[in-house]
Amino acid sequence: MRDGQVALNDGRTVAFVDYGTPGDTAVVWCHGGPGSRIEPEVCAAVAAQAGLRLIGIDRPGYGGSTPKVGRTLGGWVADALAVLDHLRIDRFVSVGVSTGGAYALALASQSPRVIGTV
Repeated sequence: MRDGQVALNDGRTVAFVDYGTPGDTAVVWCHGGPGSRIEPEVCAAVAAQAGLRLIGIDRPGYGGSTPKVGRTLGGWVADALAVLDHLRIDRFVSVGVSTGGAYALALASQSPRVIGTV
């Protein structure tokens, strides 16, 4: 497990956790509300056995991510992509739990890097 933060150009930080191995299929876990980047920990070991690399990302104001006044669902996509760029992940699956489902769909609708959404 790798827990970290990415500094954004607007001065905010985005917290993430990487449960997995580079080269495995990346899965961006979009947490519920309330929730946080550590939600996927419960299934990370089983996912790793299946060749999946779970990436949890805190949305603005959650967990270790800086709040953003006036944030929007679609505006979060740039935050997530900044984390994925930092981790050098080109293609990924987006998964959403509860409220996170809308964020998983936002990723899929705005990024051609998404290869599937659940």
